[in-house]
Amino acid sequence: MLLEAYARRGGLIENATVYVRAGAKRYYARTPEYLARFFKGLELVEPGIVSTPLWRPEPTRVGRPQPVDAFAGVGVKL
Repeated sequence: MLLEAYARRGGLIENATVYVRAGAKRYYARTPEYLARFFKGLELVEPGIVSTPLWRPEPTRVGRPQPVDAFAGVGVKL
């Protein structure tokens, strides 16, 4: 399954398992393609659905933003 293969990258499934066993709410890893379904009927603002720090990053003194396993997108009504 694509989602499972994606979640296994970087130990996401193992980390989520520890998180849930510690008493936290269940965690669901989602791909950017899966998240795109929530934007149906909307126009995605550039750059679309990307790693959160890469959504219109501002220049910094400490270097370039690095991708993380969290995604962001903004949609506007058509």
